[in-house]
Parts: sequence; structure tokens; C-alpha cells
Amino acid sequence: MRILLLSLLIITSKAKAASECENFNTPNDVLKCVVENHAAVQVGRAQVSEVSLGIDVATQRPNPQFDFEGTDQIGEGFTSEVAILHTFELGGKRSARMKVAEREKDLSQTDLLSNQEQVSIQTVTDLYRLRQINKELEIVEEIISTFQKITAQYSKAGKLSPEDNMSVSVFSMALEENKLKRNSLINERQGIFARIQGAINKKIEITDKVLPTFKSEWPTLKSTVIGGSQIKKAKTELELSNATYGLEKAQSWPNLSIGPKVEIENSGRSETRYGLALSIPLPLYQANGGGRAKSLAGVRRSELNLQYTKSRLERQNEYLHEVYSRVSQGIGKALSNKQIGLKHQDLHKMINRGVISAPIVIELHRQIMDYYEKLHEQELDGVTALWQIAALEGRILKEELK
Repeated sequence: MRILLLSLLIITSKAKAASECENFNTPNDVLKCVVENHAAVQVGRAQVSEVSLGIDVATQRPNPQFDFEGTDQIGEGFTSEVAILHTFELGGKRSARMKVAEREKDLSQTDLLSNQEQVSIQTVTDLYRLRQINKELEIVEEIISTFQKITAQYSKAGKLSPEDNMSVSVFSMALEENKLKRNSLINERQGIFARIQGAINKKIEITDKVLPTFKSEWPTLKSTVIGGSQIKKAKTELELSNATYGLEKAQSWPNLSIGPKVEIENSGRSETRYGLALSIPLPLYQANGGGRAKSLAGVRRSELNLQYTKSRLERQNEYLHEVYSRVSQGIGKALSNKQIGLKHQDLHKMINRGVISAPIVIELHRQIMDYYEKLHEQELDGVTALWQIAALEGRILKEELK
């Protein structure tokens, strides 16, 4: 019954996830689609379902043992003994096994959460980067078009002076450089598409309307308690180590097998005797001391790992807040797209009037491109820090692209 319910749950979740990938109207639609359908998330859910069944395994009791012994007393008849022994697990072994199985399930859930966090961060940065690539491609295409027009004008001018020939050579090299840059951007964009579509095993269309806009507004963040998958995993590993130690202590107790016994003797006349059979191992050589010592060492290791994880995540959280603060302040003081556009228009007016030389034209266009690349790099650093902070604080699955 449990397996049937799990199967129905998986089928229902797949149907729901598939419906979320039909139409995209916002960046959050794409994010939900990828997080729900990503291969790593699906595998994580399957692992949780698999490990959950371990609780059923842990609750199982030992089957009764049937013992039969027959002796042929030559010339004096036949004697047979039958016993049915029921095994009682002393020391709380069954409850200890259940605790271990429950902690293993919790651990698999933290692994699933970790996968969801990583997929969310990767998808968010991919969507922002796609919008940035489209903007950079727009600039590169404009630069290529401008340089092609300028070289065409030189070609129509007839005989060129040595200085003009040098200008044509410079523009030609700059033109080829920007064509290579265009190819690199297209390759990067296709790589992102391939990563997203390959992860969800479905071809989806991501248009400009579902890409996040330039992040000009950055919310004020306050440090809160660390509660993401990493700290949860460290805590769960400690709980699992304690549960394993409890199981090893329970294993120190022997199992008691007890049940009815019947002896039938046929020696001229049939005689039946009833009794009680009991079996219990004698802990003469060991009482699972090695198992207890090993599991106790595991508890100490998990305690140290939890302390280290807490310290590491606190430092990481501080660092991410610093990155976020610098980025938000820096972008807030940066030139707006409108201001850059006006400066770009002024540049083209001067080009049309022929008042600036070829090297300056090329350098000014390169500066515009470099500015956007640095601006996009900062934006991506800030967005990544923002979502990593959300993951550390355990609220990433509630976050939305704004």
C-alpha cells in the first residue's frame, strides 16, 4: 500500500510539473519549471521515496524459526523433536532501527533540498545571464554594423591616403574582433539553453519577455539564523550518528528465542512429551564493544563537523552580505542604460561629422562594451550573492525573481 501511494505521488508530481512547463509568462514560471523538472531534483525525490521504505524494513520482526530433529534408534524405534521458536529482540533493537531509518530519510531530504538550492541558483544566474548576453549581442551587432559602414565609406572614396589605409586596417581588425566576440556570446547563450533543456529533458522556448530585467533595485538584507540544507545536513548527520550509536548499544543485547517443543517417541508404543525450547547466545567473547566504540567515534566526528559547518557558514554569510552590499551600492551609483545610450548617440553624431579619428572611434566603442561587461559582471555577482544568502537562510524555495 505504501509503495502504491508513493508511486501515485510521483506520477501526480510529474503531471503537475509538466503542466508548469507549458506556457511561460514570467521569469518565475521558468524557474519553477526547471526546479520541478530538473534531473537532480527528480533523482533526489526518488531517493527520498526509496529511503522512506527503509522505515518499513526497520519495523519488520524476525520470522519464527522451525526446528526439527529426528533420531532413528536402530531396533528401538524412532524419536522426533519439533520446536517453533519466536525471536524476541532484546535491548530495543527494533525501535533503534526505526530511529536510524527515520534519520536516513531526513538525510535524504536534506540532499533533495541541497539539489533544489543549487538548481535554483544556477537557473536564476542563467536567466540573468541570458538577458545580459542579449544586451551584449545588441551592442556587438551595432558595433559591427558601424564598422562595416565606415569601411564601406572608405571603399567608396577611391584612392586612399596612407593614413586612410591605416584607418581601414584598424577598422578591419576591430571588425573581426567583434565578430569573434559575437560568436563567443552566441556559443555561451546556446550553452545555457542546452544546460536548461538537457536538465529537464524537454525543449522549451525562453523569450526575452520571461527574462528578468536589469536589477536596479536591491532590497536591504538583514542577517538571520542559518537554516539551509548545509546546516540541516550537518545536524541530521549528528542525529543519525547518535541513532547509530543507540542501535549498536541495542545490538549488545542478545536475541531471545523461545517457543513450544514437542517430542514424539515411537518404541513399541507412541509417547508424546511437551516442553519449552529456549535459545540465547552467551556473550562470552564479545558484547559488541567494537561496534559501540566505532559508532561513538562517529558521533564525535559528526559533532566536530557540525561545529565546523556552523563556523564556515557564518563566515560565508558575512562574506556574501559584504559582496551584496558593495554590488548594490556600486550599481546604484553607475550610469543608467539611458545615460549610456545618450553618450552612445553623441558618439555616433561625432562619427558622422568625421571629427574623431579611427583609433578613438574603436576605443570609445570598446569602452562602451567593457562598461556593460563589468556592469553585468557586478549584477551577476550581486544576484548570485542574494540567492546564496537565501539558500543559507533556508528560504530560497520561497524566493521569486523580482
